[in-house]
Amino acid sequence: MTQAHLAARAGVSRRWLSDLEAGKPTAEVGLVFKVLSALGLLVDVRPEPEPEIDLDAYLDSLGGGPQ
Repeated sequence: MTQAHLAARAGVSRRWLSDLEAGKPTAEVGLVFKVLSALGLLVDVRPEPEPEIDLDAYLDSLGGGPQ
């Protein structure tokens, strides 16, 4: 797919799309979502799972493990 075709499909300018591909740091998130949608992509946002804590190792690191 060409930049021109994707830009038209997403409703953005080819220049804006080119800037996005080049890593434009100030790209509007709404326009980014339009481009992703035009590509048939889905963004899935979830909270990061809590890491499992090894309590014995944690207490050992504090010097408070079993004696």
